[in-house]
Amino acid sequence: MPAPTPAAISTQFKGKKNVPTLQKRLCNKDLISNAGINSLNLFKKVIFALTLLLRSELCGDVSHEYLRAAVPQELLPAVLALSRYHNIPHIAADALEHHDIISDDRLSSAFKREKLLSICRYERISHELARLESALDEAGIYFMPLKGAALRDFYPLPRMRSSSDIDLLVRPSQLDAAVETVTSALSARKISVGTHDVKLITSIGVPVELHFSLIENAPAVDAVFSRVWEESVSDTAVPHKQVMSAELCCIYLILHTAKHFRHGGCGMRPIMDLWVLRERVGFDEKAVKTQLQSCGLQKFHESLNSLCDVWFKGMEHDPLTESTALYICSAGANGSVENRVAGARRLTGKHSYAARRVFLPYDLLAEQYPVLKKRRYLTSLYQIRRWVRIIKEGGTKSALRELRTNRRLSQTRLDTVAALYNSLGL
Repeated sequence: MPAPTPAAISTQFKGKKNVPTLQKRLCNKDLISNAGINSLNLFKKVIFALTLLLRSELCGDVSHEYLRAAVPQELLPAVLALSRYHNIPHIAADALEHHDIISDDRLSSAFKREKLLSICRYERISHELARLESALDEAGIYFMPLKGAALRDFYPLPRMRSSSDIDLLVRPSQLDAAVETVTSALSARKISVGTHDVKLITSIGVPVELHFSLIENAPAVDAVFSRVWEESVSDTAVPHKQVMSAELCCIYLILHTAKHFRHGGCGMRPIMDLWVLRERVGFDEKAVKTQLQSCGLQKFHESLNSLCDVWFKGMEHDPLTESTALYICSAGANGSVENRVAGARRLTGKHSYAARRVFLPYDLLAEQYPVLKKRRYLTSLYQIRRWVRIIKEGGTKSALRELRTNRRLSQTRLDTVAALYNSLGL
């Protein structure tokens, strides 16, 4: 199936009468109430301006004159909004400050505020990460940083890689000891236990995810990560800290990005992470390609590589990279309900999808409640428990919104997302 055109993937950007959810989110602050992203061409310009600012800070190869000419003042409110939407306004703020682009004092103050908030979050997470590593090391517990904790030191400035939590991998045999150590050393409390991780939150509000497995019950993926500990190396400064090989780090990034992409969107940060791994770390590309091919993700990896080249090397878009960029950018850091429903509806009908969301299939319910793996006869009870949890946690509105989205999605939108997924090999 041919790649969808950018116009098809973004039919929701057709004029002021059909303002997309994205515009509502972008324009929900007084500062940007007049940003008005109400056309596809304008949205493309905002994406280009933001990625150029990111490239300026990541690569350092954008001239002062070109950047000032390519990022006009009138786009800056929308650039601020889109960067917020992807949790990267601090990088845009750095670039604008370095090149002295902003002329409006109010807008300048808004960017500076976002930068200071980002630095504050970074320092909080850094403080807890240092305490966490020290406590685990002293307790003799082996651990391996994942995601932002593993990649941020490879960025030009570590604070450029923003994170909302701390992800660490621990050995399954040491999980209980790790949870106890985190609970006591960081005054943390346990939030939930899943089939792959334990979620906690520290006394100062920093979420911690202790992963004890990277296995996904997919033979090809599981084969890649079955030897993750054997193929890691020790950190010379922290004896019990293990570092994942660059190849496995790249494979994990692609797998994790594909997972989020299928569930509504992955945000712009994974594309930055891929560039950092490629250009500032380096890895055996042939080995990565072989492993991703066995996982069925080679085409997806190639497409993200091409998007990296467009955003950070100035290459020209082709229809697939442009459609992928629009899908990612319009969904934000956490993905959109529209994308998630459209992606899931490729394999099922409207009514079947609604039924599966109300009555979660056993395998998905067991991921949330591992006790069901031993006591399947309790499935009905845990269906009710899940509904109660959703209501208690204030998820009723989002659940109803998802069901409304499922009812209202057009066939054109469903076909377009399906075509994009097929073109990416997902």
